Amino acid sequence: MTRRPPDRSLRIVPAARQRTLLRSLLSLLAALVVAGPIGLGAAPPVAATTPALPALPTGWPLADLALGLADGPGGAASLQSVAPFQLRYQYLAGGVNTGAGWQTWNSNGTFVSMYVSESAAHGIVPVFSYYMLRQSKPGNAQGEYAGDLGNLKNTSTMTAFWQDMRAFMQRAAAATPVVLQVEPDMWGYAEQSTGTKDDATLVPVQVSATGLAELAGLPNTLAGFAQAVVRLRDRYAPNVILGYHLSWWGTNQDPFSGSATWTSAQIDALAARSTAFYRSLGTAFDVSFTEFSDRDAAFKQLVSGDGGASWWDAADFANHVRYLGDFSTGTRLRLISWQIPEGNQVMAAMDDTWGHYQDNRPEWLLGADSAAHLAAYANAGVIAFLFGGGAGGTTCACDADGDGVTNPAPIDGNTTASYSADDDGGYLKHQAAAYYAGGALALPAGVARLTPLRLSGADRYATAAAVSAAIFAPGVPVVYVASGLTFPDALSAAPAAATQGGPVLLVSTAAIPPPTAAELTRLHPQRIVVLGGLGVISQGVRDQLAAYTTGTVTPLAGADRYATSAAVSAAVFPGGGIVPEVFVASGAAFPDALSVAAIAGHLHVPVLLTAPGGLPASTRVELLRLAPPSVVVAGGTAAVSAAVADQIHALLGVPVTRLDGANRYATAAVVSAWAYPGGAASVFLAAGTAFPDALSGAVAAGLAGVPLLLTDPDTVPAETLAEARRLAPSAVTVLGGPAAVSEGVVRLIDTP
Repeated sequence: MTRRPPDRSLRIVPAARQRTLLRSLLSLLAALVVAGPIGLGAAPPVAATTPALPALPTGWPLADLALGLADGPGGAASLQSVAPFQLRYQYLAGGVNTGAGWQTWNSNGTFVSMYVSESAAHGIVPVFSYYMLRQSKPGNAQGEYAGDLGNLKNTSTMTAFWQDMRAFMQRAAAATPVVLQVEPDMWGYAEQSTGTKDDATLVPVQVSATGLAELAGLPNTLAGFAQAVVRLRDRYAPNVILGYHLSWWGTNQDPFSGSATWTSAQIDALAARSTAFYRSLGTAFDVSFTEFSDRDAAFKQLVSGDGGASWWDAADFANHVRYLGDFSTGTRLRLISWQIPEGNQVMAAMDDTWGHYQDNRPEWLLGADSAAHLAAYANAGVIAFLFGGGAGGTTCACDADGDGVTNPAPIDGNTTASYSADDDGGYLKHQAAAYYAGGALALPAGVARLTPLRLSGADRYATAAAVSAAIFAPGVPVVYVASGLTFPDALSAAPAAATQGGPVLLVSTAAIPPPTAAELTRLHPQRIVVLGGLGVISQGVRDQLAAYTTGTVTPLAGADRYATSAAVSAAVFPGGGIVPEVFVASGAAFPDALSVAAIAGHLHVPVLLTAPGGLPASTRVELLRLAPPSVVVAGGTAAVSAAVADQIHALLGVPVTRLDGANRYATAAVVSAWAYPGGAASVFLAAGTAFPDALSGAVAAGLAGVPLLLTDPDTVPAETLAEARRLAPSAVTVLGGPAAVSEGVVRLIDTP
């Protein structure tokens, strides 16, 4: 499964020139091999909508099943002169630490930006096959498997790799879409290294260990590698459509070589393994690349000596469609079929000599009866076919051999005279022109992707202001003001603010940040409540706040975080058993309290804080005042001990329910499932690694009566993803920018 950038300068003529018998299906050959120019017949049908298909990739600009070719710099005009090709692709290769990588191909690394500009000028979507790892030191001195895996573990190599990837993103940033295929083959070798576990978290990769600031906190695994690519794209080039590369042979199985025909059940099992490996990345690419073969079937037969195993028959194509459809459905990704061999069995030029080797994939896709074949692939999730050779000597839809128009004696019925000097006899471009002239196949829509609303700002203060601006009209009855630097005093604010119909805005200890000031001016609240003592929010800030309201500026604070929580509850919620529930969470950490804050706000009940090992006196007093008929403890026994739950039960004599999971993300999911057993129309999503965005969002979620789920910034925890799927929301609101919740996370959550 070797992949190499096209090297058309190679001129090693193979000794073997005799064709062995193909494994044949006579009916297939009769359909594929004809004596004259091949037409597409009637205009191809519109592919039927397949409900299981995912939506088209975010930012994908093409509505039809698109065709493209490998095409170097300066070739866009010529490409479009023969057929309206919609994509073209270019390898980026040479290694990241060899002095020969793509950044050296033009001054100041402008190769990428120039290719993008040229493509855009001709209405073509540029595709880059980023193939830098294989040719990097020291792995370039080893075989592909060992070389790739060794480079992934090499800190120096991977530092250079991430710097090179960052440079690509900076050069690819544009107003038009750019497609990036990330490291073909590497994913397959990585999956092979896990045996049958198909788990990317088991593959060691230097990511955050490189010390690069942009990659801080990411795991040093292949999952971290994927998350790093998404993070760099989000930061530098949001226009880039990221492509994973699917290699079926990563399972150490190959159903498309040899004479054995695999059953549908075997194909489904193989696709399930490929899907599991992709899912283990914990983030989302936008599209997946896939492949037929990187060399013409006759090239592999005569040059590589595979005995004809690379020739496909109708059963192979059917299994291929099934495998791709399974993977597309399981991963929620559409597919781009890439580096499809360009040989054919029609043109006289195809005599199985160097540069003129036969294949049957272009005929299956663009020859007689191809309309049904294209529709099958489109309904399996394929959105584009990119043709190109993967090695020197393979057939090119160009005159790579420089031998002009050739029409040697036919070798097996390939009698059609060449249309042009192209080494394939001009077949591919001729058939592509006919495909477009007959009406390109409209892509099936699939399941509609949710359109998330992202509420974010440049920092936590701006994000809190953005959440407020999206929810609240001027003249709100109250604004709660909390510290944006420390969480304890703010934890009880969200249910109180939601109950009273106002937002939570953030300040620093000694200043009101401009976004907060602007939002206070817009809101002009009837009063302001300040949470925490003077050590948290200074008297100077309190004095400044008075200018934003015609009412009072009221501090709510206690001797510690527990007393402040009790003070907020006492100021807002009635006692004597009127509130139906009270939530109790740890005051030592923020996640569990925020997990229940949204539902508490919706129910108009408080969240009180406790120490992990014992119930504070201030919390005890407030519980007695409230006298609720039941209490819900959020978090496991490490957060709120069994002794605390027992103390609450002994104090009040009411049921005490515990909602907990294995971690903060699981606890938030458990809370959601408890509060919304029948699903929810909408869901809010915030990072579980910092409190400010979730604090602001909990108010909005509480007012809307929808759950708040927590996520890691770069990967979706399994519990969060499972609960999001169970809720089946029709809307998603993301709190914070891409640094807080990456686009990879959003695209996993927002895909039904």
